Amino acid sequence: MITILNRIFPNDISEYIYNFVLYDYLNGTLIGKIIMIELMMEKINTTFYDNCVYNLNYSEFNHVYNMINKINENVVKMNYYKFDCDFISVLNEYIRKIENNNKYENKAFMKTDIDKKIKILKKIC
Repeated sequence: MITILNRIFPNDISEYIYNFVLYDYLNGTLIGKIIMIELMMEKINTTFYDNCVYNLNYSEFNHVYNMINKINENVVKMNYYKFDCDFISVLNEYIRKIENNNKYENKAFMKTDIDKKIKILKKIC
């Protein structure tokens, strides 16, 4: 994006526009997505207990995983944003609850897929 802006504007103006758009995206869109992911994980954390087995809503787990992974790949690894410690603690609790529930999963293909995704989520922490 900055190369296209450099063709139209001088370098300092194009950097200012780029930083403005990036700041607007981070504070407008990304923070809302992270708060929504955190609320979805908190729902699991408060409703799943350690000594009980639940039917995991796989599509909801997959949605949370995909959103966290996309944010990590596109924003965190590019050093535009860093997950705060509250999000990391909620994510650790979420991973622990999903792991505990995954021990009792009956469907082998889901169990291996969830295990794979949990390993990737642990790398983010």
